[in-house]
Amino acid sequence: MLGGPQESETVGEVIGLIGFGEVGQVLAKGFREQGFMVIASDPRFANESEALHQVADQLGVIKAKDIASMGAILTSAFMLVPSGVSSEVAKEFSAHMREGTRLFDLTTSSPSQKKESAFLFRNAGGAYTDVSIMGTVASEGFKVPLLMAGPEAEEAYELFAELGLNAKVLSSEVGAAASVKMLRSIFMKGIEALIFETMLTAEQYGVRDEVMDSVASTFEKNEFKDLAETLMKTHILHRERRKKEVEECMALIRDAGLRPLVTEGVVHFFEASVANRNELDTADKIEDVLKREYERMKVQLVKE
Repeated sequence: MLGGPQESETVGEVIGLIGFGEVGQVLAKGFREQGFMVIASDPRFANESEALHQVADQLGVIKAKDIASMGAILTSAFMLVPSGVSSEVAKEFSAHMREGTRLFDLTTSSPSQKKESAFLFRNAGGAYTDVSIMGTVASEGFKVPLLMAGPEAEEAYELFAELGLNAKVLSSEVGAAASVKMLRSIFMKGIEALIFETMLTAEQYGVRDEVMDSVASTFEKNEFKDLAETLMKTHILHRERRKKEVEECMALIRDAGLRPLVTEGVVHFFEASVANRNELDTADKIEDVLKREYERMKVQLVKE
């Protein structure tokens, strides 16, 4: 634990990890392989989690008994805690840190949560950067893409480059990286659920391979950006017909003995879209289409 003989070994850039789960362990391994000193704090250290202690020891990571014991030593810390406690942890760490300490918030917190953490940390004299993991740590490891945002992001990027991280600055606005992460999650988790519901149904009809091949062919023959824009533009022109098709598909899924959970959401979207349509609507520039549809959807939400 921090405070023992290992503390005298800390030289140069000392990197703190607040949280020592999967991401923390991957980062620790990468930093240690480059010779950086790493200190980690995790509540499970105090609970005598033998497996976690072994991982830290094998990587040569100094274990801190709590966040307070890290504050006097660190100049840079990566926050890797659950989003539900991120603001609380940022506040606790700020109470014990050295002035000018840099906090890199890699949590999956919302933009508003990250803005709250940034406010707390800056008021205590620290520098805060919103960072989002834009890939899968399990498969991409230490080189997983990172997106950075905030007033100190450019300066933080220089340190990330020195640390060997794969980072890119998006904006000077805290919350921008978090918003990209969460919006990407909407798509990725949504398509995950849609694929699963489609294949569950296809399996019951004995056509899973055929459906998979058909969908795969569509995506393979089209550039994704072009396909996405085409779908959005043609939605404006054909949304009423497509709504009827989706409603018919609901019966197909129910006949297979399943509840169409994802498809129900799709039907609700088409119902709202059809209710907002205007016979004079055109599908010109995609930004014009999105702006117009947003204003209508927003009005409908207020009415509800």
